[in-house]
Amino acid sequence: MSDYLDNIYDRHITNEKLKVGTKYERLAAVVYKIFEEDDVVIHDLRLRGKGKTAEHQIDVTIEKQGNKKRILVECKDYNDIVGIGIIRDFYGAVAQIKPDDAIVVTTKGFTKGAVKFAKDENIKLAILKEFNEEDWEGRLRRLFY
Repeated sequence: MSDYLDNIYDRHITNEKLKVGTKYERLAAVVYKIFEEDDVVIHDLRLRGKGKTAEHQIDVTIEKQGNKKRILVECKDYNDIVGIGIIRDFYGAVAQIKPDDAIVVTTKGFTKGAVKFAKDENIKLAILKEFNEEDWEGRLRRLFY
């Protein structure tokens, strides 16, 4: 995780020693909870598909209260873009658990192969990273009346 995201976690959540990637997973869970306050957001859940024996560790699970919808989130705190192998591995869990939605979140982006495979399997891709100056390109900074 970048020092910036690490500092956000330490300042706003708790300052603790965790294995690499765990703070990023928890930060992603907090971001999802902020966006959807009424949902139940769980970090680090182990799930099995109905009638399956294999257990899958899921970084973030979101349970939408109103309509019993389940969303699985895989978090990758990488210094490089995520390749197709990560998406395929996550798809194994998705295929067995059969959630309503599946998302892979990372810090840098995704290879073309990863994007194509995710699109084929209806896995959403997202980036959760430090906001940089170049991220403003094409966006409004403020509204003038």
